[in-house]
Amino acid sequence: MSKQQEKRLNIINKTITLCAQYGFHGTSMDSIIPLPKGVSKATIYKYFISKENLIKEALIMFSERALNHLNIVFSDPTF
Repeated sequence: MSKQQEKRLNIINKTITLCAQYGFHGTSMDSIIPLPKGVSKATIYKYFISKENLIKEALIMFSERALNHLNIVFSDPTF
C-alpha cells in the first residue's frame, strides 16, 4: 500500500470512528485533522472534495466491512 493510500485509509477510518461517536453533524473536518498523523486540512481536501464526499466514502467502507463480517459469520457452520 502506498503512503497516499495509507493516508486516505487513515482519514476514512478516523471519520468512521468520529461519525459513530458524534454523528454526521457532530463530525467536522477540523475534528478529523488532528487524528491521523501527518494529515492537514489540505490533505483531506486533496482526497475528498467535501465533508459529504468523505462521509460517503466512509459509509461505503463501513458497509463493505460489515457485509464481509456478516458473510463470514453466516458461512460458519457452527453459527
